[in-house]
Amino acid sequence: MGCSISGEDTYIVSFVWGGGAAVKVIRRFNNNVVLCVDNNGREVVAFGKALGFNKIPYELTDLKRIEKSYYGIENRYLKMINDLTQESLELSSQILDWCRAQLQGRINPNLLFTMADHIDFCIERYKKETSVRMPLYLDFRNLHPKEFAIGKRAVEKINAVFHVHLSQDEILGIAMNILNAESDLESNKIYKGAEQMTEEIIEIIEAEFQMEINKDSANYARYVSHMQYLFLRIDRNEVLNDGNGAMYVSFSEQEPKICECVLKISDYIVRMKQYKLNRDELLYLMIHIKRLCIREECYQQGITSEKKQ
Repeated sequence: MGCSISGEDTYIVSFVWGGGAAVKVIRRFNNNVVLCVDNNGREVVAFGKALGFNKIPYELTDLKRIEKSYYGIENRYLKMINDLTQESLELSSQILDWCRAQLQGRINPNLLFTMADHIDFCIERYKKETSVRMPLYLDFRNLHPKEFAIGKRAVEKINAVFHVHLSQDEILGIAMNILNAESDLESNKIYKGAEQMTEEIIEIIEAEFQMEINKDSANYARYVSHMQYLFLRIDRNEVLNDGNGAMYVSFSEQEPKICECVLKISDYIVRMKQYKLNRDELLYLMIHIKRLCIREECYQQGITSEKKQ
């Protein structure tokens, strides 16, 4: 079946390609995932066996080699890919396809990377025997049965591929990621407000730690994704309560400077949204800030050779 590589759906495309057009492969992520430019100059992430083997850049004329392709992925999420496993990316691609087939409305294509990152984090927690409680499990299953069903199917697939036995609570984590990706975040008012507040919170962090955050980093992309979801939940009046209060206390004792910074951010959110973060939300924010600060301290101290763009 022939298809134009410059299809009308600029948001996300995922199908088998055909026809005689060509694309230019401009970046290799791994052996099977590359970044291409189509014949209209639009960037597209392509999946296909051995697409990354050739010397980059090169012209790909046999478009049948492209098994799946994704338009509209933001650049900051592309930067996450080197931290993701091949298996998690492939699983994430399958989950995204399930979402497109079973859910109404558009799916944010950035889910391809945020879901892969979430899967890798699930596996890491499993190996460290660290469990995360999800008290909202039954409520979410009743309110969002389609997303929950996809999450259940995803956990079964993850267990089979990685030879693990994730707890049933992980279904909720995956389903919540899917729910967050179901609307076009770039064009809705909630996202626009969240974008401004996310930037202002970064300014608080930079002032507190006297540093400049590298906005090209994968950790920054994770932080942005977390904040988008946080503000989305606030606007929907959905409270996060995972029962990790004791972990928050422990983390605060270990990282008093980060705790102080998070409390200032909490005060800012109270002023802007009339919403007070609970201990679970404070904990997750502390984790993201620690990731940002550790990476930036390495830049400042010359510990790593990686440079800011």
